[in-house]
Amino acid sequence: MSSTRALANHSLYLAKIQLSAWQGQLEAQQLPVALLGQAFLPAVRAHLLDTYGWLLLTLIDAPESSGPLPRFVAELQSVAPGKATPGSLNELQRLEQHGWLAALQQSPQLAPSASNKSRGNLAATEVPATGFDEAASWCDSMETAIETLCDSLDEC
Repeated sequence: MSSTRALANHSLYLAKIQLSAWQGQLEAQQLPVALLGQAFLPAVRAHLLDTYGWLLLTLIDAPESSGPLPRFVAELQSVAPGKATPGSLNELQRLEQHGWLAALQQSPQLAPSASNKSRGNLAATEVPATGFDEAASWCDSMETAIETLCDSLDEC
């Protein structure tokens, strides 16, 4: 297993830990749902974006990166001379435009909290419009992508 693939799996694992904690807090019903979204969504999203960056590096057989991880196929360095560009990158690029990856890569949309009665309230907060279910769906989709794409690499 390449080190970039192991790092992708580790980042996915961290996202799953965050989701598990988020779900536990939702079930405990001790804090408002909106507050939990503010607390957990950024961490889940960051781990999944790291997962995706490591997956992209795995697909082009790049070494571990010391710089920032790519967040989009377009940010990848060129494939090494003599190596074919994986066709899976085209599919991922399509998902970046119109799919679950597009939603993951967008900055979270914020909506006014339902508890905010007036616009002039300095304590008013905005909450992520994305909730637990969508974040869990991103995680499931990322896990499927890793399994599918890395399995196809192993067959080559």
